[in-house]
Amino acid sequence: MKGFSEKWCHWIQSFTEGGNANIKVNDQLGFYFQTKKGLRQADPLSPILFNIVVDMLAILIARAKADGQVEGVIPNLIEDGLSILQYPDDTIIFMSHDAQKAVNMKFLLSTFEQVSGFKINFHRVKYFALARQKTMKIFIRSCLDVLLVNILFVT
Repeated sequence: MKGFSEKWCHWIQSFTEGGNANIKVNDQLGFYFQTKKGLRQADPLSPILFNIVVDMLAILIARAKADGQVEGVIPNLIEDGLSILQYPDDTIIFMSHDAQKAVNMKFLLSTFEQVSGFKINFHRVKYFALARQKTMKIFIRSCLDVLLVNILFVT
């Protein structure tokens, strides 16, 4: 697994697959119960594990770019074009204006969602377009099943 030792993987597995917790209500601690999976809220290990998983999304996008399945923007300024910017709670994906590559990106994101267990909130995704053809923008928006926001027309 991405160069991690068997011992490290076992440690992470023990953190995420077991443990005990209780709930405090009105300053009274309830009975302990066994947790099945995941980390507790505000666990310091959570951001590290998150970064490892979303790093895989960046790798998948880079491989898809190398294979010609998706294409970044401004390749004249950034080698191979800008495709993804990641922040703690947001990911911004840049794509060339190509309907087939938009379909490929949606497939890649759906595959990542299934493999990683992460839920991508496509209903919160916004699509900003800078292109000449309104019909192409609407087609890409429907392929991605996202909200089309602020259509910019270049004439």
